Amino acid sequence: MRKLKITGIALLIFFGGLIAALYIYFLPGSIPADNGTPLLIYNGRIITMDEAAGPAEAVITGNGRIRFAGSLKSATELISPDTIKLDLKGKTLIPGFNDNHTHSFYGAAFFSELVLWKKSCSEIVELVKSEAARLGPGETITGNSWDYTDCPAPHRSMLDAAAPNNPVYLTQYSGHAAWVNSAMLKKLRIDRNTPDPPGGQIVRDAKGEPTGILRDTAMGSSAYEQFVGYLMSPTKHRMLIEKALNIYRRAGITTAQDNT
Repeated sequence: MRKLKITGIALLIFFGGLIAALYIYFLPGSIPADNGTPLLIYNGRIITMDEAAGPAEAVITGNGRIRFAGSLKSATELISPDTIKLDLKGKTLIPGFNDNHTHSFYGAAFFSELVLWKKSCSEIVELVKSEAARLGPGETITGNSWDYTDCPAPHRSMLDAAAPNNPVYLTQYSGHAAWVNSAMLKKLRIDRNTPDPPGGQIVRDAKGEPTGILRDTAMGSSAYEQFVGYLMSPTKHRMLIEKALNIYRRAGITTAQDNT
């Protein structure tokens, strides 16, 4: 049954992503128009990656393509009065990177959560507290990448104090554990009498009470449900895709092959 459930979730994510992506793609204004105005880029270290040609003094682009790379003198002879000029002021220009294996939607969702890598327990508590102040009561707070090296003794009571009115679900760096608060335990219907599920563990204290650490299958399906919710919401889907594109632009990635 568990394999069937996971398969069903995977299919739902795939088809949901496909439908939402098509919906977003065909929305009016989804693809920005290129007005074809040429751009002259000059006065910098322009690397062409062409060993025979070597570096260039100037580049002309237009209609989404590189039209010329060579000397500044030749470039100025080719441009028109309406050409936009970009002075690099000594900066380096390189061809855009292509990433041939990305998970754009998941990556954007990852960076939309609290990223807790290298954060201590007290730092995580403060971040959760700030997020609770930003969100409304009852909204789930999610985060990822905390680890025992920097937060050796996580406990639900810490998160209870930071966000008493919000379920909190923080995925550990390995992906095999989650740190949750009492509100999330209640949402997951986990208490001292809940048995460990096959393949998972509800970590308990000396009195048998859940500490807020859930391992493997005990983590439940909350993360999957939220992910599917993002996929099935055109607004959130588009927001996350735009976030992914912004991340790519900042990193110099101009094209990517997505693997869902």
